[in-house]
Amino acid sequence: MNLLTLKKGNKRYDLQINNIKYCVGNNFEEKYNFVNILKEVFLLSKESEYSINNSGQAQVLLNDKEIKVKEIN
Repeated sequence: MNLLTLKKGNKRYDLQINNIKYCVGNNFEEKYNFVNILKEVFLLSKESEYSINNSGQAQVLLNDKEIKVKEIN
């Protein structure tokens, strides 16, 4: 069983890969935040310096090892 972690600022989502169905739950605010963190990391969206200083950069970790876009390409 693998652990997928999305982090940005004080938001942290820990998901077990075999329970990924929780990504499509009924809480639309949490789902919106989850999707935005994924987009920021993998679509290389340009974020303002203000946002980076106040909430930090988004990270995606698999089993506590950070996944970077360069590793995927």
